[in-house]
Amino acid sequence: MLRRLYLVLYLCACAGFAQAEIVVPDFSTRGAVPGEVVARFMSAFRQQLAARTELEVSLGNLFAPTPRGGVDPEVAAAVADLADERYGLTGEIIASRGALSEETPYTVNLLVVDAQTGARSDLLSEPLSTRDYLGAVAELTSAVSAFIRPGNPLSSGSASLFVSSQPRHAQIHIDGAYVGETAETGLISLAPGRYTVELRKAGFVPEIDTLTLEVDHTEFVNFELMAVRSGSVQVTSTPDAEVFLDDESVGTTPLTMRADPGVRTLRLERPGFVPETQSVRVRNFFVSRVSATLEPRSNALLYWTPPAGFSVAIDSEPRRGFVSDLPPGPHRVELRRGVNTIRFTLEVPATGVFEIDFQTRSLVPLEE
Repeated sequence: MLRRLYLVLYLCACAGFAQAEIVVPDFSTRGAVPGEVVARFMSAFRQQLAARTELEVSLGNLFAPTPRGGVDPEVAAAVADLADERYGLTGEIIASRGALSEETPYTVNLLVVDAQTGARSDLLSEPLSTRDYLGAVAELTSAVSAFIRPGNPLSSGSASLFVSSQPRHAQIHIDGAYVGETAETGLISLAPGRYTVELRKAGFVPEIDTLTLEVDHTEFVNFELMAVRSGSVQVTSTPDAEVFLDDESVGTTPLTMRADPGVRTLRLERPGFVPETQSVRVRNFFVSRVSATLEPRSNALLYWTPPAGFSVAIDSEPRRGFVSDLPPGPHRVELRRGVNTIRFTLEVPATGVFEIDFQTRSLVPLEE
């Protein structure tokens, strides 16, 4: 039914549709998303995606959003199939609500499907700031490019690998490259060496194993995939921060966690930094990725994470997690645990945000 709908749309459109290798229709929207935001994002996204992949990218405006939502693998496959091209993308731009940061009022979700192999990416998600929309474009096009061009092709050789799974018809990825499905792919010839094998199947937790293949030897490996009834959220941040999902603390970045489907509120907190709040759409069987850079509350800030069981004092005064009132110059740092104390001196600049590295006893600038 879905493919018939797109076929009708396709036949009703003008016949002069240029051929392309990646088809990217305009993303659908949810909430109050101005048309100019969509236009600016889509234009920059297509241009940068073409530059990263060195493939031709179609405007894809012959295809209307589906009532089922803008992020659907069947839609992406239909988009690519009807255009007679290999890769299809679908996506949506969501207007943030409630207590979400005014700096990032939107969230972009998308996925890409390889119509030739049937492989599809995880759900890719990125906050979109009207002040720096190119940041979201860079992150998302990088992720799409990594899916389309996962790295160097696998080298064939005198070693062999046979992969099976329960249930069958799981996608086989070797060192990031898709090679086929279980029950359909026979012996895989590879150069001897060490490989990472990952199996993916919608509705099941991905399984990963690392194998060493030897000359003139066949390795047999079987995966038993566990069914899931939820989605996952993968969170990274600079610097590391405590993660709250719907106001419940769930751990510290980098973190991958399961979550019930729906639009969830994700908050990142670290003493000395402005909390970061984002909206993330969680879907069954997909991994939603969130990356954030926290803004320091001061332009002269030291922060740290002490080893487990230790406390920190600076110039003999106990401190918790950060300090922003030190004058420039040398300061004594004490790492305390019971009666044991490790002391060293740091030269603190007049401005700048630095993390204390207790192993090297030095200051490491915050990565922007």
